[in-house]
Amino acid sequence: MKTKKIGAIFLILLGVCMLFVFGIREFKKQDLSKYKYWIVDTEITDYEFIENGRMITVDWHSNKEVNQQVSVLDEKPKFGSPGRIAGKRFLVSYAARFKAKSAWNEVRDDFPILEQNYPDKGEYWKINVYDTKGEKLDKKVLDVFEITRNYNENYYPAFILNKYSIDSIDGKEYLTISLRKKEDTITDVRDESKLLKRLIDLETGKIVDIDPNNQKKSSPKIGLGSIDSFSQLFEDHDFYVSDNDIHFWKLGDNTKHWLLNRKYPKSMEIISKNPETSYIYKLASDDDLQTSIDMIKLVFPEGTNIFKDITIPATSSKDGQEHLIQSEEEFLQYYKSSTEEE
Repeated sequence: MKTKKIGAIFLILLGVCMLFVFGIREFKKQDLSKYKYWIVDTEITDYEFIENGRMITVDWHSNKEVNQQVSVLDEKPKFGSPGRIAGKRFLVSYAARFKAKSAWNEVRDDFPILEQNYPDKGEYWKINVYDTKGEKLDKKVLDVFEITRNYNENYYPAFILNKYSIDSIDGKEYLTISLRKKEDTITDVRDESKLLKRLIDLETGKIVDIDPNNQKKSSPKIGLGSIDSFSQLFEDHDFYVSDNDIHFWKLGDNTKHWLLNRKYPKSMEIISKNPETSYIYKLASDDDLQTSIDMIKLVFPEGTNIFKDITIPATSSKDGQEHLIQSEEEFLQYYKSSTEEE
């Protein structure tokens, strides 16, 4: 009899605990459901500098707490890109959470049109900035509302314009931000005439009074991924090469033979754990083209001739002629990369 009574009490307590946990979860869900726009906070969780600091292997992961918050939502909100962009010195990602706004800018990935330079309670808009100087990875977090107010309290932040790359001007690295005067209203989301573009100095974390439209942006165009035969080679091996990085879709069966595996086992471990969120980024170097070549060689077996039967199109050759090449020496002899100024 006593045992039955204890069992009944246990079941009642268990039921109360379950109701309590369920109630908390529902309360959190209702509280979080008021946020209609998210850029999921994405952080570097592991990394290794390689090739004498000319490159860095990183793994980006969504913040666990933010992931859990998003996972409980019944109604899917609007999502923006976390960025994950790289320059020669800085790596950047974005994070944001906003309540429903009166208007959205379909032209800018459904980003809310803000009428504020202070966040409402629970809102945020942040930039994660990673500094690779001295082969260390130092992180600082910029509050977009705060840096806007510090620049000029009479402006609202509108957009960060850098989706794929970091701006390089006179050897320094920036993001471009659009600002809007408080008294100006937007009646057409495609009309940017009332927006003021300024630069965010990634070293100081401040908005500087420089109009990016009047600046020459240095933009090295290595362009190996744009050569058809190279592009096919990379696709066959399940990775993508841009001017700044290698990004993996999945890993094949020959990774144990990669040069990266022999030279940098930690980097190989980082990529093997999470290939879809891992990157090898190219940092500052004396020879941008050679660094790109060395980066690609890392993800092939040592000694692989990645230049065999590569066709350099006439538009990318130094003499304006098409060349079918068989070696790195031939490639360097004929291939023309450029540093463009916008």
